[in-house]
Amino acid sequence: MQIFDEYRANTITAQQAMADGPRYGIVWGPRPGMPRNWHANNPSLVATYYMPQETDASSVSWGRIGHDLAWWEKTHPDWILYACTPSGTPTKSAAYIAQLPNNVPLDVHNPDVIAYQIRTTAAYSIANDYNGLAVDEVVFYNATGSALGTGYYGCGIYSRGKFVRRYNGEEDPAWTADTVAWVKRAHDLLTTDRVIAPHHIKLVINHPAGNVADPNEQAILENTDSDLNEVGFSDYGNYHASYSLFKTTTDWMRFAQAHGVKALIGDNFSQTTPLTRIQVEYALATYLMGDEGNAELFAGNSNSYGAEQYLPQYQTDAGAPCGDYYADPKYPAIWYRKYSNAFIIVNSGSSSTQIAHMPPNRKYIDIMWRRARNPMVVASGDAFVLLTDGGCD
Repeated sequence: MQIFDEYRANTITAQQAMADGPRYGIVWGPRPGMPRNWHANNPSLVATYYMPQETDASSVSWGRIGHDLAWWEKTHPDWILYACTPSGTPTKSAAYIAQLPNNVPLDVHNPDVIAYQIRTTAAYSIANDYNGLAVDEVVFYNATGSALGTGYYGCGIYSRGKFVRRYNGEEDPAWTADTVAWVKRAHDLLTTDRVIAPHHIKLVINHPAGNVADPNEQAILENTDSDLNEVGFSDYGNYHASYSLFKTTTDWMRFAQAHGVKALIGDNFSQTTPLTRIQVEYALATYLMGDEGNAELFAGNSNSYGAEQYLPQYQTDAGAPCGDYYADPKYPAIWYRKYSNAFIIVNSGSSSTQIAHMPPNRKYIDIMWRRARNPMVVASGDAFVLLTDGGCD
């Protein structure tokens, strides 16, 4: 996948998009005017219009289809979400999200607000060659109000001059319930509305992997088309200390795909230097552990959005998976998965070096040209994609 085609100093040109469109299944948030270029040589590519879940569309960018605060105060004052102080006292300040100063925060508890958001952005998408919505900030914690300072949060509306509370704090079950309801309502509108549905606009949300035993997580995944998990397997480069991350994310990927949802893994490392060979291989190996044929990967550093991060290793034919991923019986932090042309090893969930054993009497070639020996010494947070013949034997 590709995340944005313009971001900060990075820009992908129209010519690049036309030439490289066949590389990608989804482009998250191509800038206005670009979807037709991405589609030129790949009509099936999903080009998604960017919109935050908790706000109006932007009033200054992304087609300028949103409205400013003055318009909302005049037109629908009771749709504006206002902030509370860290102590819970209501304010008269709109609960803007940090880094989104041109997106008015809205009351997503209100079904009419959701209908407005989806119908507005879907209409623009249909008219401008987008065939998906890239819905940011679909999370179970309340990020609204963050522009006002630490601890501020969106908490309610003013109806006929009286404050109506919606939420109590950044961590509130009511926010989670409204987030789930938002996804259900948005998906329903995109698939059943008589004007929108014939255009098959995909719902692509940005939502981190959670426990698939959680009914709220299940409801999210059962009501979307694709889910971008920006934490990915890298946790922004902190994966060496995130011992439960690998299994949670792998199980999440498998659950999503089993329910027809494309799992999008964003391995975004918090560094300005290029990814090391070890980091690239960890991203590839962990992705392959959870890929069931309906998953996509983006891997890069903190400056990577808006520029192509296509790796030559993506063209390698690992073949088809032979079965599920599984743990080593002696070293349970070591995980394996067999592909018809590859053998995958991941050490995740351990703070120490572990020993991995590959099937004997085979030649193994590491995808990043590292030495492959059997048995293999695998450091904590390391992984290998080993190309081999007869991988399912």
